[in-house]
Amino acid sequence: IRNPKSLSVAIGLLMGLLFLARTDNVFFIGAFWLAVVAFTERGQRLKRGTLMAAAAAALAVPWVAYNWLAFGSPIQVSGLSIPYVHHELYRLQGHSSGEALAHGLKQFAVMLYEGLRGEIGYSRLVSFPALGLSLLIFATRWRKGPAARRAVPVLLALGLACLAHLFIHSAIRWYPRPWYFDQLLVLLPVVFAFALSLLVTGSDVPDSLTPNTEHRT
Repeated sequence: IRNPKSLSVAIGLLMGLLFLARTDNVFFIGAFWLAVVAFTERGQRLKRGTLMAAAAAALAVPWVAYNWLAFGSPIQVSGLSIPYVHHELYRLQGHSSGEALAHGLKQFAVMLYEGLRGEIGYSRLVSFPALGLSLLIFATRWRKGPAARRAVPVLLALGLACLAHLFIHSAIRWYPRPWYFDQLLVLLPVVFAFALSLLVTGSDVPDSLTPNTEHRT
């Protein structure tokens, strides 16, 4: 799609479909939206961001509004029922709010550790040093290449979106399941591959692998 306005609408519609597929994809939608806006020319950022948001809302808002009016919640009832039972059973045992918060944070830490250790397939001794090494390489390459400066924020934003996704399900909903870790199953190898490329070859991240959404005249 060569027309910038049509491209913005198309991206927004894809974001709306991503939301309809799973409501908790909202974290990744936010990361993609920010990335597209950030890589747009300054004078076009507000227009492009608004068009994408409006197109996404055109698909998402009717579904959210229907849920709210029909069931009293903007998200699906199935996403609230099981966490409600977990929270109420914990509360009936006499636990304080502070203990509930600590319990949620513990579940998040355990889910993150066990996911990195087992679900993704990395061994315990490799996964964490590999992530640390990747971040170190990215930091050293930050000022040495424009493509790296574009790729790193996108990867970090997606990483934060993954962590937010896991945090909501484990620390807030208290309903961690192994397949919630699937997003990192894709992201972590990509991050490590970029880092190895920068370390071994000393070359910059290819421009073709980074978003190019500048306004075309």
